[in-house]
Amino acid sequence: IDHNVQLIREALTSDPYFASNSNFDLTVDQIKSLITARRIRFQDDLEQQNFDCQPLNTSVSFRDIVINELVASADSSGTITDPAGGHADWIELYNNTNADVSLHGFYLSNDRDFLKHWKFPEGIHISAGEYLAIWADQDVEESGLHADFKLKKDVGQLYLAYENLGIIDSVAYTSQTTNVALAR
Repeated sequence: IDHNVQLIREALTSDPYFASNSNFDLTVDQIKSLITARRIRFQDDLEQQNFDCQPLNTSVSFRDIVINELVASADSSGTITDPAGGHADWIELYNNTNADVSLHGFYLSNDRDFLKHWKFPEGIHISAGEYLAIWADQDVEESGLHADFKLKKDVGQLYLAYENLGIIDSVAYTSQTTNVALAR
């Protein structure tokens, strides 16, 4: 909430369940209280309908795994190739923690409205303090990790999300130069 407070404020303006005549300039603590109350009310409603909804949890917190670099435009003049020898766009993740992290239940997406675009295959993990490359080329049948989407060269966004749609990291970028990485 602290990181996405402005995004949340904007969402409140179109929320039909938020009945307020305020100017939507709520403090972070007020937003946290509002979300906590909404969550409790939702859980009570589920309980009254005898619906058991176990939460999806991960031990990975916001920015434990980060989108470290990306190339949104690659061609044959570049020096980095995928396992098949192609010159594909790529994404590099980095594990900021002191422990290996399984990517079971994690997704990459280039669309905020479709966070579950490409699911990491079973058994994929990032070791503590290590990097992982994913090719953004739609060549899902090739060896290596190939997302089923491509990055946009002109302007784009990239999200690393968990099964419960919690965003672990995201990056927005403007026009990219061919074969030049956006490093964070």
